Amino acid sequence: MREQMEQAYESLLKLVGIEMENNKNRTGIIIKNAISDFVHKCKNPAVWCYGIHTHMLMADYIFEMKNVKYIVDEFCTDESGGGFEIIRSSKIDEKSIDGIIISTFKYRKDITQTIQKQFPNIKYLDIYQILHEQGIDLDCEYYAGEYPYAHYGKINELIINLTNMYEKEKNEFFFESMIKEFILIKDFQSAISCMEAYIKRYDNEKNRTILNFLHKLYDLELDAASRVSDKNVLMLCMDGLRRIDLYAGQMNKLKRCIEERAFFFSNAYSVSTSTYESLIPAYSENSDLRTKYYKNSEIEEERCRFIKEAVSQNRKICFYTDCCSYVKSRYIKVTDKYQTAAEKIWDFLLDAVDEENGLFYIHILYESHFSYPNPYTKRKLALEGGNILFDFLQRNGGRLRTDYIAQHNDAVKYLDDLVSPFLEKLSCGIVMFADHGNLIMKENTCLEDVTYPQITFGEELIQVPLAVWSKKTGTGTSNSICSIMDLNAIIIRLMKREEIALQEREFVKIVRSKLYNADFKYLYRKLGYEQGLRAFETFVFREGFKLVVYDNGVAELYEASSDKRIDDTDLIEKLFYKIKDELTVCVWER
Repeated sequence: MREQMEQAYESLLKLVGIEMENNKNRTGIIIKNAISDFVHKCKNPAVWCYGIHTHMLMADYIFEMKNVKYIVDEFCTDESGGGFEIIRSSKIDEKSIDGIIISTFKYRKDITQTIQKQFPNIKYLDIYQILHEQGIDLDCEYYAGEYPYAHYGKINELIINLTNMYEKEKNEFFFESMIKEFILIKDFQSAISCMEAYIKRYDNEKNRTILNFLHKLYDLELDAASRVSDKNVLMLCMDGLRRIDLYAGQMNKLKRCIEERAFFFSNAYSVSTSTYESLIPAYSENSDLRTKYYKNSEIEEERCRFIKEAVSQNRKICFYTDCCSYVKSRYIKVTDKYQTAAEKIWDFLLDAVDEENGLFYIHILYESHFSYPNPYTKRKLALEGGNILFDFLQRNGGRLRTDYIAQHNDAVKYLDDLVSPFLEKLSCGIVMFADHGNLIMKENTCLEDVTYPQITFGEELIQVPLAVWSKKTGTGTSNSICSIMDLNAIIIRLMKREEIALQEREFVKIVRSKLYNADFKYLYRKLGYEQGLRAFETFVFREGFKLVVYDNGVAELYEASSDKRIDDTDLIEKLFYKIKDELTVCVWER
C-alpha cells in the first residue's frame, strides 16, 4: 500500500503544479552535524552576526551550541540585553575566541573574507558552504525554505491576507498558495477545508477535481492507519504538552479517544524540564547526576532496554524525530530533516502500513512546544522558538511578543484535529506521552510577575500526559503517581503484548542540571532567582508534597498542587529520610 500512497501524492503534486527538490530534505541533519563537529573542536566558539538568523540557530541547535558565549557584531549597539556578550571583531583575540560560526545567509561571504584576512588562524564554519559541498544550494536562509516554521509562517501570512484583501485575483492566488502549503506538509484535512472555502467563492471544474483528489488521498491515508498491524508499536511524544492541556477544552477529540480506547495515567510526571534532560535519563533509566548523563544528546544502544528488546525481536525501528536519534544504534532509521506533525504521521504510515513487526517513534515538536506555530492562528504568529522567558530580553523587546495563550490554544486544537482521526483508526500498541510541560503566561505578564517555581520545578513544567493503547491492558485510569521513567517497561510490555502494570511508587524524582545558557543566567539573576541556576532534584510525593534539594545542600518544601512554600523543618527531615538513598545532586550529612 506504500507504493499506492506515494504514487497518489506524486499525482496530486502534478495536479496542482508543485515540483519537489528532495535533495534539500537533508538540510537539517547536515547543519546539526556540522555545528556539533565544529563546536567540539573549539574551546571558545563564537557566533558572528546578530539577528533573526542567530535567534533561529540558537533555538534549533541549542544543545550543539551550548558552549557559545559570545556574539560578534559590528553594528549591534545592544551589549547588555541578555547573557550573551556582544562584541566587536576587534575583541576577538582579547576574548581568546578560537572558532567562529557565521550566522547569516546574506553577508556570509563578506564575513568569510574578513575572517580570512584579519583572523587567518581562527577556524570558521559557514553552514551554507557545507550544504553546497553536499550538493544543496539554498537561495534563502535554511529556516525560510522547507522548514516547519517557514510553512506555518507562510500559511499565517496568507490567512491574514485573505482576511484583509478583497481583490478577486489576489484572493485566488492566496487560496491556491495556501492549499499548496498544506499539500507540501501533507495536511490533507486542512487542504480539504481550504479548498472547500475556495470553491464557495470560485467554483470551477479544476478546483472540484483537486478537491475530489484530496478527499481520496486523505481517505487513503486513514485507510492506511486502519491497516497498520496490531503487532506494531508506536511511541507518540508531544513535546512540551502539559497534562492540563487534555482537560482545557481544546483537545476534546483526543481526550475522548483516550477515554474510549486507552488506559490513562492521570498523575504522571516528566524527568526534567527540557527535552534532552528528560528523555536521555528516561530512555537510559539513569537519572544519577553524578554520571553526567545531561552532557549527552544520545545514549548507546546497550543502555536502552526497549531498543535492545526491539533489536532482539528483529523489529524494524523508525524514528521521526527531527534529526535527533536519542539512541545511537545502527538498527534505527532516523529522519534527517525537520518535519511538521502531519509529515511525521504520513512517513510513519508509509513505513508501518506494510510492516508487521515494527517499533515507530513520532516526536511532535513544533506544534506542541513554544512558540506553538500552527495554521489556525489568525493574528500574526510569533514563530521563533527557544523559551518564552527570552521575550523579556531587551534585544527581543523586553515583553511578551503576542498572546501566547491564544496561540497555544490554536496549536493544541490543531493537533487535536490532526492526530485524533489517526489514533481512532490505529490498532497497534501505542504509548502517548510528553517529555516535559511548558510555562505559558498571559499577554500582559511582566518579568517581575514570574514566580520562582514557575521557571524551576512548577507543576506546569513537570506534569505530563501518559496514555497507553493496549488490548491486553484495556481502558481505564490510574491515579497512582508515576513518571516517564516507566517508559522502558511500558514499551517492552507493548512489544511483548503483555498487560501494562506499573510499580507503585511513594514518590517520583525530577532532575535538572546546572543551567548553562547565558540568557537564562541573565534573567534568573535579574529576578533574584540565582538559586534556581543550580542543579537540583525534586521529589514529588503521592501525599502531595514536593521536596527540592540543591547541589549546595539547601532543601526546600512545597505543596505540589499550588507550588506554595512550606516552612516545616520536621516534615522536611521526615521526607528527606525517605529519599536520601535516591539523592545524587549532592552527598552530605543532615
